[in-house]
Amino acid sequence: MVDLIQNNILQIIFKNKMADKNLVELVTDDFDRLYVMVELESGTVGNITTSKDKDDNKEKEEPKEFISFIDLQAEVKQARIKSITQYQTEYKQHKGWPSAPNLMYPKEWISWTELFGKEKKRKLMFGELKKEVQKAGIGSQSEYYEERKNHPDWPSNLRNVYKDEWVDWFDFLGKEKVKMLNYEQLKQEVQKTNIGTVSEYKKEYRKHAGWPANPHDFYAEWTDWYDFLEKNPLPFMELQKQVLENRIKSQAHYFQEYQKHAGWPSKPFRTHKEKWPGWEVFLGKKKV
Repeated sequence: MVDLIQNNILQIIFKNKMADKNLVELVTDDFDRLYVMVELESGTVGNITTSKDKDDNKEKEEPKEFISFIDLQAEVKQARIKSITQYQTEYKQHKGWPSAPNLMYPKEWISWTELFGKEKKRKLMFGELKKEVQKAGIGSQSEYYEERKNHPDWPSNLRNVYKDEWVDWFDFLGKEKVKMLNYEQLKQEVQKTNIGTVSEYKKEYRKHAGWPANPHDFYAEWTDWYDFLEKNPLPFMELQKQVLENRIKSQAHYFQEYQKHAGWPSKPFRTHKEKWPGWEVFLGKKKV
């Protein structure tokens, strides 16, 4: 009987092509108590454990009575168990939980995902996704990525998921393709509007035909925002003065705010590398 069990386990391992990363403990010298947990859906062996000595390991033995599958599912949800690894770590702390529920409840068992109460993502056809996105009134790439947080079945990498159907964002969003201005034309129009910061450009570009949302990614001629807006970065002392006046408290706070201020460089430590004293001194938290 022991040889038969051992042989069956080895067949499962080889059949499922178990990778080295799977956590498996297989003790072959004693098979008087063996529990096998196999995730058949993913085709991997998840965990194999055994006890050598019943008398010395009574506290590790499975309880004789197990709760029903419905009760188990409710308790698992209440305990906020979200993964197989977490279940295997915690099941001994709960009375009536089996180590291998997929084997204990063969009639009720569907999948680990179903046990954890997770919703399976829909695999949307490209046409279905386009219809949903356009119905939601998504008008830009950035709006799509913001809205997809509310739609778990909207993929993040559309080009890869729908590589045979994908054309471009204009087609996907149902927008008429707009011809963008060349770099010099855009610079001239922007400078006529007296836009002085990145933040101001972001607020204005939608009002103008041919203005791209991210000119720094669109044009090969791009150098930096100072050249584009024909603005120079503030001298170090003036920059520090404005930073202190605006009560910038941290490096992260500066990165959130700099686009709103003309002449504030995105990386002041590079722009003013010869005078840079460090963030604590720059923000007035520490004196030289």
